[in-house]
Amino acid sequence: MSNMSKDDIKLDELIERDRRFREDLDRLDPDWSVALFFNSIDMFYFTGTLQNGVYIVSRDDQSRLFVKRSYDRARIETPLEEVYPIKSFGDIKKYVNIRSGIAHIKKSATPIEIWERFNKYFDFKEIRSMDRAILNTRAIKSDRELEFMKESGRILENALIEIPPLFLKPRVSELELGSEILREMLLMGHEGICRMESFNSEMFLGDVNFGNNANYPNRHNGPAGLKGLSNASPLLGSRNRRLKDGDLIFLDMVCNYKGYYTDKTVVYSLGRTTDKIKDLHGTCLEIEQKIVSMLWDGEQPARIYDEIYKQIDKDDKKFVNGFMGYGSNKVSFLGHGIGLVVDEYPVLAKGFNDPLKGNMTIAVEPKLSIKDIGMVGSENTYVVAKSGGISLTGKSKEIIEI
Repeated sequence: MSNMSKDDIKLDELIERDRRFREDLDRLDPDWSVALFFNSIDMFYFTGTLQNGVYIVSRDDQSRLFVKRSYDRARIETPLEEVYPIKSFGDIKKYVNIRSGIAHIKKSATPIEIWERFNKYFDFKEIRSMDRAILNTRAIKSDRELEFMKESGRILENALIEIPPLFLKPRVSELELGSEILREMLLMGHEGICRMESFNSEMFLGDVNFGNNANYPNRHNGPAGLKGLSNASPLLGSRNRRLKDGDLIFLDMVCNYKGYYTDKTVVYSLGRTTDKIKDLHGTCLEIEQKIVSMLWDGEQPARIYDEIYKQIDKDDKKFVNGFMGYGSNKVSFLGHGIGLVVDEYPVLAKGFNDPLKGNMTIAVEPKLSIKDIGMVGSENTYVVAKSGGISLTGKSKEIIEI
């Protein structure tokens, strides 16, 4: 229906994703027979189009996409041939005979109401989770995906280094600074929306924190606090918190390019900051480089986590108190996978024992909360490679004094 653009996904890449998913589900649950995708992000990953419907992977048959809306757009965007229009899930029976019994779905992202609406036509007696197989498949990026993430990282690095110094003046608000950065990022190619894997998680560009707002209690599963716009929208930055001399400015932001994210943190100060704060920030940068040196194909995320904490405990037990968050904001990880969502698999934490694989992408974020002052530390997005992580978001930065 339309000539493909250079950004459109090719059929051979979708076939490879389908193959890897089937192979992983074979390993995790050899009894599987049919996998049903209702979540839009996963459907996009496996089909190249973001539509409303269901993608069905049958163990003994080819995969098929069934679209409620918009079938016309799906035909424009996906190279798949097996694409069918439906008005209700019952229409699927016109095209394929699905064997009832055990169905695999993404339990973390399939509403009960949607499942019941589907299953009244098919009467599956048991549902099992295929979440892990999906996350494993998505974790390893293709060359095309990495190209999108490289561009995302370029935009993010430019925005966080070039834009803030133009606006970091006394009396500017967190919201005003965040709005200016967002405007420039959109013009550079950022697509605005911030997608999360975790249930009920939300993000809008990222965190803009002046001073101790970086330690404000926050429901988001990250080490930094955030007061945000209001109780209803604890996002972006406060309208009322205005910059003053001596403040640390903590900027933790993501960029979405063609659906793919990178994550980066830069810390500024208005005026000179103390040598003690600079030293604490420097320690975080050293930890980041230690982690990055271990991001090689075959290393275990849990081992990286353990090695870092062994070193910190030995060198400075007081440092641990504010490391990776203050009080209720403290988190038990050092970094997270990133890709089609900000919080992708794997996680640098205890319990994640499956070895890293080449072309996984991980945001490494060693950060330290300083009581009554704010937060220091860094974050960059890296590609797992044979000899350690390769940055997609530029270099770590010392505190930039304005």
